[in-house]
Amino acid sequence: MQLSIVLPVYNVEPYLRECINSIYQQNLINFELIAINDGSTDNSLKILKEYEKKYGNFHLINQPNKGLSSSRNIGLKQSKGHYVYFFDADDILSHSINWFYHICEIENPDIITFNADIFENDFKNGLQNTTKYKESIVPGKTIKIKVNQNVVAFNGKEYLNIICKKKCYSPVVWRRIYKKSFLMENTSVALIYFHH
Repeated sequence: MQLSIVLPVYNVEPYLRECINSIYQQNLINFELIAINDGSTDNSLKILKEYEKKYGNFHLINQPNKGLSSSRNIGLKQSKGHYVYFFDADDILSHSINWFYHICEIENPDIITFNADIFENDFKNGLQNTTKYKESIVPGKTIKIKVNQNVVAFNGKEYLNIICKKKCYSPVVWRRIYKKSFLMENTSVALIYFHH
């Protein structure tokens, strides 16, 4: 298993189908989706059960409400993928992340970080794009790979210095894909790849 997508779910009925559909429309290979229903009181659990029946790589965990961090940790422990992506149930994947596989094959990074767009709530028309959410990093060393993507590599210390100097650190986990062993072992040195 190459990629585990961990999806905590708590009362996100208006967004949930669009979120999950956006993942399966990626045509990703060799991945699993682990959805943790965290005590939802709306129809989120019912929707998750529908997807569990539909997809063999969809795994549902149902638990009493324990909070977002607890749900992510449970998903991490249950994950079988070499890499883990913590996704939020009110988000959508609007662009293909298939480039992820090419980066991993070539560089085997500990962390991959990328840009995102912020959306506003709109129950009638779906999610509406409002603004970019990205780190303004001046690229250092460019890695040339055989896909049509721009990838920049930093070691962990270089990356930390850049984001501190530019005051552009973003604490959200959904903008990064992590090597599972890196998270489990709490390694102090990381290679971080900036995808833009």
